[in-house]
Amino acid sequence: MALIVAGATVTSGANLDATKLTGNLPAINGASVTSLNGSNIASGTVATARIPNLAASKITSGTMDGARISGGTFGSVNGSNISSLPAATSIPPIAWGAVGYFAFIYKHYSGTFNYNSTYSGGILGGRINPASTSTGYGGTWRMGSTINQNQMACAQRVS
Repeated sequence: MALIVAGATVTSGANLDATKLTGNLPAINGASVTSLNGSNIASGTVATARIPNLAASKITSGTMDGARISGGTFGSVNGSNISSLPAATSIPPIAWGAVGYFAFIYKHYSGTFNYNSTYSGGILGGRINPASTSTGYGGTWRMGSTINQNQMACAQRVS
């Protein structure tokens, strides 16, 4: 038995030339249809269960609606739902004078130390306060404000 499609005869065992097919598919069960490209979905509704959860690490651009973030939106989130922070006793203190350490620097000598500028610990005069007898700091320190002689400011050791 032969089948005639668009003027072409198709016999048993022969392939049907897909370029000869036109029109719509009949309403049949599409359970065996696979490998569809999602970009071809132009209308309709896809069930949420058909969309896998997306790891937040996969979001690399775009804008996320704040309602999608548990607890509110950025800019108005409070810290009431923050959990799994280390206990204060598990955060080790920074050793005196180590990189990252903050100290009050007293400018005993004339001249100026400028805000956000770095200075060698050797030229800082090395006094935590005017009554201190310790002299000299190691490394490099960044000033937290501008100070002149006989003034004090906070500085952080940066190297």
